Amino acid sequence: MKKKSMLAVAMALLTAFVFLAPVSMASAETTSAAAEKTTSVKKETAAKPAAVSAEGVVAKTEGYDSIRVCWKDSGAERYQLFRATGRKAVYKKIKTLAAGRTSYTNTGLALNKKYYYKVAQLTDSRHADPNAITEVAAATTKIARPVVKGVAKSRITVKLTWKKVPGATQYTVLGYDSRKGTYKTLAALGASAGSWQQSRQLANTTYRYKVRAVRTYLGAVSSNESRTVTVRTPKKLTMSTKGFRSTRPGIVISKAESKLGRPYVWGASGPKTFDCSGFTCWTMQNAKTKSGALAAGLWVRRTSSRDLYSQFSGAYGLGRKLSAAQPGDIIIIGTNGSANRIFHVGIYYNNGLYIHANGELVTISKVPASMVVSIIRLPGLDI
Repeated sequence: MKKKSMLAVAMALLTAFVFLAPVSMASAETTSAAAEKTTSVKKETAAKPAAVSAEGVVAKTEGYDSIRVCWKDSGAERYQLFRATGRKAVYKKIKTLAAGRTSYTNTGLALNKKYYYKVAQLTDSRHADPNAITEVAAATTKIARPVVKGVAKSRITVKLTWKKVPGATQYTVLGYDSRKGTYKTLAALGASAGSWQQSRQLANTTYRYKVRAVRTYLGAVSSNESRTVTVRTPKKLTMSTKGFRSTRPGIVISKAESKLGRPYVWGASGPKTFDCSGFTCWTMQNAKTKSGALAAGLWVRRTSSRDLYSQFSGAYGLGRKLSAAQPGDIIIIGTNGSANRIFHVGIYYNNGLYIHANGELVTISKVPASMVVSIIRLPGLDI
């Protein structure tokens, strides 16, 4: 009986172990899984980045479809850029940049639209959370401002030039109206235009201009004006006038200078030897603009100094005072300044000098003021 009783107890214990062991193992597995989950959560929490904004973030409009974002280099391993179309809208990552970068140009943007940017600096391989960054920079796309230069091409002509603006479909030239105190439209030009010229202005007068670049695309219009360009027409041109060499008188002077030192031969008309009238006529015949037009504005046939006087002094003569002369003018010389005793001709150079074939060679000499019969300015040299 005792043995049977002990056997019964052993069987009972064995049965309990069989039923309790799975429960204990399941409990242990559950505890282990919970521990792993807690560890995973901790790891995930640790993986969230400390979102630190880059310093000095600014956004600048670069053109009709681009914005440049700049910041200071803080020694970060990487920088991440985020963009949104509203300050509180969803920011999407658009670029990750390597250490040392301090700018990025965002292209392919819509015209006349404002964009918002955030820049995160990272010191490890994690990704930034843009919602944790408070520093925002913004800019609006618009067409770039034209860079314009102005120059007096003569006493009465002004020329504006500018670099073509990317995306421009039109340029509008504006001139200041001093009577009304406002700018008015002077010309509307196409997308290929890069210059504009206005003639019949007043000499010795200041003019102010602006050029507006315009882009029209899919119903959207963007425009931007240049800074004011001030041009003063001179009382007369001199070789120190800004842009002189590109003017018509400048073209005449350059052509005349090209023959300095050539020998004088009576009756010679160039291009290797000259007499005084041959040199003057050759220069006027061969001084041409880039378009091939005669700088003088008309054809000067080969003739004598007396014939030059009789042909042109009536319509284009400026009198005898040397103070009225400007480079490129024809200077008629006669004994005691008499029209009846004309014997020489040359081209006014600058500061009381003229370039001429003097009996030996083509040279530059002082004008004998008391012997000037007439100063002639051909029509093309004053436009």
